[in-house]
Amino acid sequence: PELAEKNAVLACKIKPGRIVKEQLGSIYFQNEKYHQSARVFNELVRKYPQNKKYTFYMGQAIYFDGDENKGLDLMKQAAERDDSCKVMFEEIFENK
Repeated sequence: PELAEKNAVLACKIKPGRIVKEQLGSIYFQNEKYHQSARVFNELVRKYPQNKKYTFYMGQAIYFDGDENKGLDLMKQAAERDDSCKVMFEEIFENK
């Protein structure tokens, strides 16, 4: 996991495109660096507001970073506007 993160950070420095940043945000999340993940996805949300998956992923990172209410609100907003986000939301919260 550390090597994947190191390579993703390097890739962002070399070519900081949308896909590379999305991968970095996902790797931060997998490495339980939720605050960093939320920052990356926040940047993507600002640049690509039409992509509701970024809103969902940002909300998920915020949720796991400890602000459950704000994170849940963001995930719900994305789920209401995007079917794939709705599926992810239901998978996460189906038993809650």
